[in-house]
Amino acid sequence: MVEKTLNHYVVNKNTLAICSIASCEFSSIVYEIDQILYVRQTPLKIIQVSCLANGSTHKGRCMAVSYHTNNRHKLPVPISEKDSIYFFPTSAPNNFHCHWISYHHVLHLQLAKNQETIITFRNGLQLTISVSFYTIEKQLHRTAHLRHLFSGL
Repeated sequence: MVEKTLNHYVVNKNTLAICSIASCEFSSIVYEIDQILYVRQTPLKIIQVSCLANGSTHKGRCMAVSYHTNNRHKLPVPISEKDSIYFFPTSAPNNFHCHWISYHHVLHLQLAKNQETIITFRNGLQLTISVSFYTIEKQLHRTAHLRHLFSGL
């Protein structure tokens, strides 16, 4: 896989996941279908900028999701309904350890030891994250429900 370093990033159809990283040089690792990007923005900042690039604020999208789903925490975000790009957080978005996962690219979830989950993406990439299987499965279902709701609007 190709590796690059960027100052800014906007989510697109090729984005699989945005993960936080503790580094002096960058704040996020972005996994795309065919490359890994090291980005100087935090995962939440990437999500916020990506929402703006697609015509709304992150806060506005969260308000709409909350209104339609009656949920208040760890809300999935429709980055672009037009392109069917939906991401869900693995924990509270302000948490340093929060990663953002593309709903569309998830192929399979697998329970790992020590309350970890292995996410297999459609391109074969496997990502092990320190979040319970139950939490990721619930987030995946929430996002599927949201996608279904928004496709009917």
